[in-house]
Amino acid sequence: MGLVGIRVYGGAGEIGGNKILISTKGTRVFLDFGTSFSAKRRFYGGFIKAKRFRVLEEYTLTGILPNLPGIYREDLLGGLNHLKADEPFVEACIITHAHLDHCGHASFLRPDVKLYAGATATVLLEAREETKTSREPEDQIVQMKDYRDGRVYRRRIETFSTGKRLRIGDINAIPVHVDHSTPSSYGLVLELDEACIAYTGDFRLHGPMHKMTEEFIDRISAEGVDVLIIEGTRINDPSIHSEENVMLSMMSSLRDARGKAAVALIGLLDFDRLKSLISAAEHVGRELVLSPKLAYVIDRLAKRATNIRVPELRSKVLSVYLEPSSSGGYDPEKDYRGWLKKFLGECMDTGVSLVTPEELARQKDKYVFTLCQTEDLPELVSIRPEPGSIFLFSSSEPHNEEQEIEREKVVNWLELLGMRPVHIHASGHASQNEVIGTIERVSPRTIIPVHTEHPKMFQELLGRQGVKSKVVEPALSREIAV
Repeated sequence: MGLVGIRVYGGAGEIGGNKILISTKGTRVFLDFGTSFSAKRRFYGGFIKAKRFRVLEEYTLTGILPNLPGIYREDLLGGLNHLKADEPFVEACIITHAHLDHCGHASFLRPDVKLYAGATATVLLEAREETKTSREPEDQIVQMKDYRDGRVYRRRIETFSTGKRLRIGDINAIPVHVDHSTPSSYGLVLELDEACIAYTGDFRLHGPMHKMTEEFIDRISAEGVDVLIIEGTRINDPSIHSEENVMLSMMSSLRDARGKAAVALIGLLDFDRLKSLISAAEHVGRELVLSPKLAYVIDRLAKRATNIRVPELRSKVLSVYLEPSSSGGYDPEKDYRGWLKKFLGECMDTGVSLVTPEELARQKDKYVFTLCQTEDLPELVSIRPEPGSIFLFSSSEPHNEEQEIEREKVVNWLELLGMRPVHIHASGHASQNEVIGTIERVSPRTIIPVHTEHPKMFQELLGRQGVKSKVVEPALSREIAV
């Protein structure tokens, strides 16, 4: 074993699920601890779900989670004595951004494993948790429940912004912002006594905040990186579509839908896409009606004074959808519960416009009904869009069979209602040329491709460019010595 070891427990030969363990003589740190949706899909789905009391036993058996002692919550370990330990096996986990394939399974980490995350990313994690109907262990990154005594407590998360030095044992970690399809995304520079390691997280160079990624690349180029752990989601895809092109395409599609209903599906955390949709709607004289969940996330960000500018819910171009309760009523006091009851009450108190499905149905060409999850599609039944109305697909591209099935359900609804699908998207991930160009600029000694189904393409493409960096294709849990 070398003085520094790298083990990839998730993200090797798959898109997402990143769990990268960095080990030195005295310190162990995870870079991300995401949900591997491809691993889960092999054993679970539909009615097949893990039992709460043995979720760790099932997930470690199936390889969804690594079989490592001293990292998991004690209240979920049950009889897994080989995984119990008095002291944590790792000191910390650094979350690069709030997408679940990078942070989702941090919910299983024991509370004395310290979590680090961007300040805005932490607000996003909290808001997403608050709006979930499920409260299983898998949904508890921030607010946790100890199933032994029922105690609910908040996990300690230390927040950071770009450039802040995180001293974790003998590892000096420096987060530097990058552009991705969610705010508060970071790459990491790890300064060790023996080596310098850089980790891109998820990044792109064609987005509206591409200068942030340029700053990260400049930083790691100047550092002189020994090992570059780099994402390669689109290493097989040279195409580039900018956010400006997305906005122009949306505007054109909305103009074509004059006199008819317009619905858009965007990612919950993709605020660049939301801004593009707002601009396109303004240009054609429409207002956005936001799903309550999306509006709630915007509201939480605005109130927590993060360093991101979010749309003002009380503006003339935004309204919030007054979703009927399960009984069909609209009274915030009687018909809603939890976060939704509180949020709708705040909207009424502060003058935020609320729009019912009946209003959407009456004035179809006045609004763009904006959804952030496919579960909301049945709401279209109340709106009754006429044939020829448009549906803007503008969430992430499907990367696996499960996402294809989800997309198929959307298409089935649209065909049923006679709506016209229009796919408009710009990826949150670097294109082939952006990935290879980044490696050329940084010129690391060793490259470890993660978050990709095509790791072998790295050697082939770099060879064509005459890049001499050594490509080490990670095998799950096998140590790469530095």
